[in-house]
Amino acid sequence: MLTLEASNFIPAERHRVFEYVTAFCLNGEIDLSAMEQRYGRLLNREGNTFNFLEPIGGGIHWRCVFDPPRQRVMQAIDSTWSDRIDSFEVADGGTLWKITWQLKTRGLARFTQWLAFQLRVRRQIRANMIQPVISHFRGSG
Repeated sequence: MLTLEASNFIPAERHRVFEYVTAFCLNGEIDLSAMEQRYGRLLNREGNTFNFLEPIGGGIHWRCVFDPPRQRVMQAIDSTWSDRIDSFEVADGGTLWKITWQLKTRGLARFTQWLAFQLRVRRQIRANMIQPVISHFRGSG
């Protein structure tokens, strides 16, 4: 399976980075409005597995499995959207946050996604997803 990856060091403890990135609280209390804002309308929940419907296009059904504070897996159900895995590893003085996308497309569409990621999307991800998290933790000490 072809994957695309982006990672960066975040200057904060792993549990804090996990909670900030995923909106999943490690203390077991779930802020449903924060989670629905991040993922879409909650369809159902079973333990640490949540099913959301994100209002993109005709709607994307996501199955989100949280394994705090180590990882979040977002599976796009019945869709060619890529699955996403966020992993959080303890690193010297902070956290290594790695985002992996598992491509579901085939042939030319897969190659086009890979090429766009290499040429343009990787920079956008760093600017729009990763850098705001780094800035948040640098600003909060």
